[in-house]
Amino acid sequence: MLAVLLFDKKQMIDKNKISICMMVDKNMILNKNLKTVKAFSYIGLFIIWGVLETGIVPFMEQWLSVPDTEFIKEVVFKIIIWFIPAFLLCRHYDDFLSIQSKSSFSVEVKWLRVLPILFLFTAFHIISACVQHGKISIDSSFRITDILIAVSVGISEEMVFRGWLLNVCLHDKKWVSIIENAVLFLLIHFPVWIRHDLLSVYIMSGAFLQIIILSIIFSCAFIKSRNILVPVVLHAYWDLLCFIL
Repeated sequence: MLAVLLFDKKQMIDKNKISICMMVDKNMILNKNLKTVKAFSYIGLFIIWGVLETGIVPFMEQWLSVPDTEFIKEVVFKIIIWFIPAFLLCRHYDDFLSIQSKSSFSVEVKWLRVLPILFLFTAFHIISACVQHGKISIDSSFRITDILIAVSVGISEEMVFRGWLLNVCLHDKKWVSIIENAVLFLLIHFPVWIRHDLLSVYIMSGAFLQIIILSIIFSCAFIKSRNILVPVVLHAYWDLLCFIL
């Protein structure tokens, strides 16, 4: 009788080990597949956005004014090409994300903790304006529609880079994921820099580091708050300052 009980117990232990191994293998496969989806989604975005920036936008500028072209690109195209696919991917793979999209819009935010970052952004732009122009004044090219552009860019880019691309990798080493995300965020700016013949200038002058630093700030804000609205607000505010000053 004792021998039978011991045999049954051994069988149960073996079955549990097999179940655990199967679950581990399944999770590894899902994680690998998710990273593959992430890679292809970024490559697809980079190619499409690169073609749009270097080919379609110059063509549009032959028929439309530069501000109107910029508005269509940053609001209409960015929502269609950036936000909607990233939102759908987050919804589809929500159960496998580190910060689920269902809760990333509803987690309570302590906005007072965000104010110091907004203050630093403001101080940086004011000091830069004083150094470059010797005074603080609203840019003559600033338009009310620039506010909508800043909001659209903040929402679309943060949904892609923090809500999706970073969120997929946070199960791994956090800082490796943040740095990798910053590099991807930098690369997506290359097409517009190429179109304006600024790529070599920004690389040689070290201006590209600003993009890296901003990406790290946005990523840390998302991880700390667990709410996508925080990096969206920071990103939109930074871009708005770029338009105004």
